[in-house]
Amino acid sequence: MKKKKGGKLKWIIIVIIAIVILGGVFGGDDESENTNVQSETKTEAKESKKKITYKKVSAGILSEALEKNAAKASKEYKGKYLEVSGKLGTIDSDMSYVCVTTGEFDLTNIQCYIKDKKQEKKILDMEEGDKITIRGKCTSVGEVLGYSIDIDSIK
Repeated sequence: MKKKKGGKLKWIIIVIIAIVILGGVFGGDDESENTNVQSETKTEAKESKKKITYKKVSAGILSEALEKNAAKASKEYKGKYLEVSGKLGTIDSDMSYVCVTTGEFDLTNIQCYIKDKKQEKKILDMEEGDKITIRGKCTSVGEVLGYSIDIDSIK
């Protein structure tokens, strides 16, 4: 029996090429993901340096806009910074959110998410039905769940 020359070398080269190809396919995304994370961080830093202007709106106006045309309300308020005035509604027992209402029978939900201990302390000093003004960014608008706002400050 004769052994072919280069038989082992051929298989070693094939394995090395396969490893290089697999490494390129599965390992090449790390750098691009880091770039995306860095870009998002830079964008957030720029946004925090900008002076924010809040659009003043009452809970009643938000409720009415949502009832008349949810798509239009979403276009008008989603992603915007709002100063919402109304009455304090539900206070979540876990202190993750509060609701702002018109004070009357209201089917629209305006959930405002608490960010820090300072905001929690402010809410703990209040009761349902108290007048409240929330400043924050409206993160979502929907006909079923209503409005979601990340709180920046509470008056």
